[in-house]
Amino acid sequence: LFSRTVLETFLWTSNFMFLMISGELNLTKRLDSAGDMLQFYLRRAVTVLLPMLLAILMMFSVDVALHGKHLSVGNLYASILFTYSNTHLWFVYTLIGLILSAPILAKAFRNMTNGELHVLFVVSILWFVTKNWLTRNLEISFAFDGWFLDRYPFYFFAGFYLRRVLTPRGKKYLYIAGALCCLLTVGIAHFFWDDFEGVFSDSPTYVFFVMAFYTMLTREIPVKGWLERAVLFLGRHSFTIYLIHWTMLFEAVP
Repeated sequence: LFSRTVLETFLWTSNFMFLMISGELNLTKRLDSAGDMLQFYLRRAVTVLLPMLLAILMMFSVDVALHGKHLSVGNLYASILFTYSNTHLWFVYTLIGLILSAPILAKAFRNMTNGELHVLFVVSILWFVTKNWLTRNLEISFAFDGWFLDRYPFYFFAGFYLRRVLTPRGKKYLYIAGALCCLLTVGIAHFFWDDFEGVFSDSPTYVFFVMAFYTMLTREIPVKGWLERAVLFLGRHSFTIYLIHWTMLFEAVP
């Protein structure tokens, strides 16, 4: 259905915008010493890694109690390292790797000029054009690898990039490009879904739409009064909700 395609076009932005928020927050940190880096990692271990491990322990317990999973240290170890990466937690596995890279990337990006950041952005877009439009969408394999801003790391970078370089004039151009790319994404997804690679991930059209939508939500919509309190509440607890929502919806709710 066309309405479902439109809905999915907006829903799939959520993971990428969360990465952009994480990038904007983590890549703007000033970590000028080994002590700063160590403190950063310890803080993230408490706020990201520990909740993730507790969520995995909860999921593992449910699988043992309700689905006959064998209770053993080996099974729990495998569940932490791999098994639950195929669930909704895939996103957190990716996020942890990006957070580990953040102190190094933050220092590198901070010392780059806006022009150099623009070059990184353009190279990434050209990479996505080649990887999706000029190869895989033509049923040609793409063997090149190693670009460090491919797919999820790109969105992590994009949050920082927009905060650093976006001007009022550039924002207008971004909104125009984002609106056009939204229409293109809906059309491509509706009519050519089976033949189009990366339509809701790293297709250049989706990249520009996500960046524009993120900018609109974070910079244009006034949040005051009760709405501000509600947003702050959700912001404080959204990560916890994300970690447990799948288990609560599909296991705890009859």
